Amino acid sequence: MLWLLHGNLGSPADWKPVMEVLRAGGVEARALNLWKYLECCPKSLKDMGRVLCSEIAAQDKHPWLCGYSLGGRLAMQAVLAHPPLWKGAVVGSAIRGMEEETA
Repeated sequence: MLWLLHGNLGSPADWKPVMEVLRAGGVEARALNLWKYLECCPKSLKDMGRVLCSEIAAQDKHPWLCGYSLGGRLAMQAVLAHPPLWKGAVVGSAIRGMEEETA
């Protein structure tokens, strides 16, 4: 299955047109609501990567991952957290993050 991660100002609904095309082509896809993972408390990018691995691995043993913007950064963290899990990943309009904090 292809797991879709939305951007910072987005929601799973942003992926609806893409999912319609994918499903018409026989590709199973699911868009995650990234905001639900922050309801209890803030998480670092690394923590979110691990959370996404756990969540997706519980439902899919050989997933693909696609993320846009913030979703792309989270996709990169998930791949780094557990590389053997993923069949592949597509990341759009994302950077891996800053090397160090600035004051």
